[in-house]
Amino acid sequence: MQTNFRLAYLIIGFSDHGSYNNSDICIYRNNKLRDGYIDANFQIQFDRSQDCQLEKRNRNTFSFRRRLATCDPYDIFLESGTTQFILAGGYEFSRNFNSDNVMKMSIIFEMKFGNLFQTDSTQVLEFESAHFKILADGARISHDVTTYWCVIKRIPVAVSRQKHHIIQIMPQIQKGNEQLVHHMEVFMCESDDQVEYSGKCDSLARFRNAQTCSHVVAAWAMGEEPIFYPPEAGLPIGGVDGKKYLKVEIHYNNPARLVDIRDDSGFDIVITPNLRKFDAGIMELGIIYSDANSIPPNQASFPLTGHCVADCTMKLSPAPVMRFEISSANHSAENLVPSLCV
Repeated sequence: MQTNFRLAYLIIGFSDHGSYNNSDICIYRNNKLRDGYIDANFQIQFDRSQDCQLEKRNRNTFSFRRRLATCDPYDIFLESGTTQFILAGGYEFSRNFNSDNVMKMSIIFEMKFGNLFQTDSTQVLEFESAHFKILADGARISHDVTTYWCVIKRIPVAVSRQKHHIIQIMPQIQKGNEQLVHHMEVFMCESDDQVEYSGKCDSLARFRNAQTCSHVVAAWAMGEEPIFYPPEAGLPIGGVDGKKYLKVEIHYNNPARLVDIRDDSGFDIVITPNLRKFDAGIMELGIIYSDANSIPPNQASFPLTGHCVADCTMKLSPAPVMRFEISSANHSAENLVPSLCV
């Protein structure tokens, strides 16, 4: 880190949710580096476990080291994918990190998005593989904090006539909108009586058959890599008896309430007519999205339990099932959720 002026302090931090509070930070001040975090009330706290290690410092530069996984509940686990960096610095240090207060006292105050690691997200594709895209196609992102945008599109005619395997699903995030695209999902529509659509998901209620677009195909969230299927398996799509429509749902998170933003994000789906040995599938476990399954405020612990009824479990194959990927989805409140280190 290099600056052209002498600062009283400099903060370099990491956020996994796009907000300054409940974030992990390293504070350089008085030629020393300290580990800290910003609590739920935007107050800077110094961490008991000092995991920010100063390596070297000169007149205008310094370098430091921090382990990727520290097992400290106030430290964020650093991994491949998009990382949200916090940068702040000024002439007078204050432990109050409220945005209005920091803006008055800071020379540097911003959140940036980037990759800590350069990973190889490519894979050698099979001969005769092809692809098609389902994109938002000019989605109008609302100035509201949350926007859900849905796209329903028919699969290519050639795919609908012959069974294919999906072998790769690539997120396509429009450049410049990386901080707005929170997560995306692909669903298969059980009913083929659909109307192609691109608009806010709330407006889909007038299309009754759109409610059948609920079979999860894939999900992606900020920071994740593309989805690759193992060489021996692919997700079936198309064919005479296959479903003909897919729905992509995109969640935009706009805490800064930016206006006049358009977006063309979505998925690039790679397919092959050369069927692999096994058909891949999706198994969803958990509980439905409902206010009845919300955790009340101020709970130290609160168990939520889901049950698989016999009508579901009796359909499971008696043969062994090979699991090759798992994703967990949950939403946390503004309090810090401790990490699990094993």
